[in-house]
Amino acid sequence: MNARIVIVQPMGFRDRSLMQRVLELASQEAPPWVRIHAAPWSVEPPIEAFDWKRRQYRADLINLFLHEFYKTREPSNVLVVGVVRGDGFIGELNFVFGLASPQISVATVYTARLETASLDKTASRIAKEILHEMGHLLGLNHCSNPSCVMSFSNTVDEVDKKGPGFCDTCLRKLSFKHKSA
Repeated sequence: MNARIVIVQPMGFRDRSLMQRVLELASQEAPPWVRIHAAPWSVEPPIEAFDWKRRQYRADLINLFLHEFYKTREPSNVLVVGVVRGDGFIGELNFVFGLASPQISVATVYTARLETASLDKTASRIAKEILHEMGHLLGLNHCSNPSCVMSFSNTVDEVDKKGPGFCDTCLRKLSFKHKSA
C-alpha cells in the first residue's frame, strides 16, 4: 500500500524555526505509512476569509481556499493541513483549534490560542493539533482516551494534557483503514 503524503502549509508565518520544530514533532508521531512534508513557502490567508467583526478567520473558507490552491498541483493521495497564524472559527462556535474537511482532503490548525512564550510548548501544541486534524482526514473520530491526540480539546489545558501521538486503538484503526484503502 502506498504512503499517504501530508503537506503542511504554513499560512501567515515569517519565522521558519517554529514550523521546522512542529514538523519534527509531528513526523515522529505519524503512522509509519504517512509522510509529512512542509510546503517550501508560506502563503497568506485570503482576506475574504477574515471576519473583521470577530477578528478571526472562517475556517471553512480557509479550507476551501487550500483545496482550490492545491487541487491542480497534487495527486489524490495527498492531504493538506494548513497552519494559520491567527484565530479561527466556524458557525456559532467562539473558536476552533482546527477544522478538518475530509471530503476535500484539507484541514487547518489555528495557532492564536496555542502560542506561548516557549517555542517547544507552542510547537508541541501545534504538532498535536496537526496530527488530530490529519487523523480526521484519515477517517478517525474523536477518541475517549484523554492522552490520545484524537481526544477532543476545548481548552489549551486539554491540548497540553494530550500525549504527543495516537493511542494504540487509534493506531489500529488507522492501520486497518490504510490496509483496506
